[in-house]
Amino acid sequence: KSPWQEFCLASLEWAAGRDLEALRLLDEGSRVSPRYYWMRYYIAEILLRRLDLYELAREEIQGVIAKCPWLWEARCLWTENLMAVGHPDPLKAVRAVTVPEQSRASFLAWRGALELWSGEYALAVKDLDVAASLDNPDALCWRGGSLAMLGKLHESKRDLDRLLTLDPHDPEGLVWRGEVNRRLGLLPEALKDLEDVIAISGDKPWAHVNRALVHLEQKRLVEAYKDFARLYLEHRDIGAITKSPFSAARLRELLDAALTMARGCRRSDPHLNAGRMRAAGIPVPAKPEPASRLRS
Repeated sequence: KSPWQEFCLASLEWAAGRDLEALRLLDEGSRVSPRYYWMRYYIAEILLRRLDLYELAREEIQGVIAKCPWLWEARCLWTENLMAVGHPDPLKAVRAVTVPEQSRASFLAWRGALELWSGEYALAVKDLDVAASLDNPDALCWRGGSLAMLGKLHESKRDLDRLLTLDPHDPEGLVWRGEVNRRLGLLPEALKDLEDVIAISGDKPWAHVNRALVHLEQKRLVEAYKDFARLYLEHRDIGAITKSPFSAARLRELLDAALTMARGCRRSDPHLNAGRMRAAGIPVPAKPEPASRLRS
């Protein structure tokens, strides 16, 4: 029996947001033969990125690393899992990895992103320089972010301008360029980038953080409070926040703290963001208990 039908159906279910059915199909496909164990990598990805089931994801990832050592992507996903649980050294999983030459650009780009999200900006630039020289398009976004975090705003903007010429709708690139433009004092340009990404991709927490800071610079306090309310990962009563706002100075303090805790992460993935926002004092609501999500 071939498991490819289950794999293709699982991909469709995953894309449609039916995660539990995707998990069932991937589990079934991976059990056809030991050579298809690699399918469990995608089980781990759903558990981590969609369901926030970090312990179950860790078990799956470690199984894949043990049985499919050639699948370097599993080590990158393990690093994301370590970040999600607040491990003090999440990059340990990707420090000494050997990959085929044809995968070198993709691996270095992903490792550079992981270094960026972990606050290792100089290491990130080193990896992303190589990935960019090998024409990996994602490297431009993450190198632009790394350069921004190193304070090299004009160099960062050059990378991000080039990226967004190639892909004008890249969400992460738009967030980064919006932040860089804001820090350069180019407020109309920043506002356009941030509004574009929100229009394209819906709620993007770091776009809302940066747009709130732009609104504060423009003395548009109600709009800033509305963006702050959008940082919640579940819909909340925006009116309640805007009717009884705290001071603009306190709002700026919270937004700045969120960016500090985020380090170089400007993605919308909850497993990378929720803990960082709570640490900054932003009351991101917890998701339902894992058991209730698995029953849904």
